Amino acid sequence: PGLGRLIGRVSVAKAITLVCGAAFLVALALDPAALTRPRGLFNMLSPSSAALDALGMTGSYALARGRWWTLLTAIYLHGGLLHVAFNMLALWVFGPPVESRLKRFGFLGFYLMAGAVANIAHMMVSPAPVIGASGAIAGVTGAFLALFPRSNVICFYLFTGSVIAVSSLWFIGLYFVINVFSQFSAMLGGHDRGIAYMAHIAGYVYGFAFGFALLALKV
Repeated sequence: PGLGRLIGRVSVAKAITLVCGAAFLVALALDPAALTRPRGLFNMLSPSSAALDALGMTGSYALARGRWWTLLTAIYLHGGLLHVAFNMLALWVFGPPVESRLKRFGFLGFYLMAGAVANIAHMMVSPAPVIGASGAIAGVTGAFLALFPRSNVICFYLFTGSVIAVSSLWFIGLYFVINVFSQFSAMLGGHDRGIAYMAHIAGYVYGFAFGFALLALKV
């Protein structure tokens, strides 16, 4: 009974955060050299491709081998400390309100589908392997915008040290536009910096369409 009550109090969004954190630590354990490998700020503590592949990295190469489940496992893997930290911060902000609307199992199903859709979209434009919760979380933020369009996001403004409220429409819309322009730039030969922009775009579109459908159907 005690364990049941504990599980009942843990939200899916928090559970996903714990799983992503645990998966990141396991990836580092499989590749201890990552702890001392010299990298830049954004690649700090970056597990090797071999370690990530062993845990379920996805891409067209993985599906060609019949590893369809990697469409889901890849959304719990991350390529560096800041990668997992920023993704989990976004999930912490946008996840709970969407989960409260969809309920626990509904949110879990939606999150997994958003991640799978995002990964497939990436494979349609790039043969590069893909990991990360970004596509799934983009789906969550898209749904958040559809369900709570008049909400604000509380942001810390680094240059002044102040806290400001930014319209969710402007905040999420800006990131969507940045990803669209970045994807077009990459398709025209620009450097993609190893970021799966199309996965983000597909996540936003899927999430917003899903949230809008809930409102339209009055579910």
